Amino acid sequence: DYVTNTYIAGVRSGKHAQQTPQAIQYAKEQIAIARAKYGDDIQIVFSGHSMGGYLATVTRHELNIGTAIAFNAPGVGQGIHSSSFKDDNVIYVYSDPSR
Repeated sequence: DYVTNTYIAGVRSGKHAQQTPQAIQYAKEQIAIARAKYGDDIQIVFSGHSMGGYLATVTRHELNIGTAIAFNAPGVGQGIHSSSFKDDNVIYVYSDPSR
């Protein structure tokens, strides 16, 4: 699963996953809806598992808003996001494979 998601996510190729633009656009639309309903003072949290965690991480970084929680997600690629990618607003959660 992790190896496949890493490949799909583009970590090895330095490109974004095919779903990335759609995830970012969807997030923009949902944030606009939430702000229209509740005002600008809202808390935004992106979350996802595996590939969804990758998309949550990239979307949070691209929009530069909120926090992301990524569960067992592949890392961010070499392209737009370098291997030194560091975002203090992203929480990575990994399973302990030894259990």
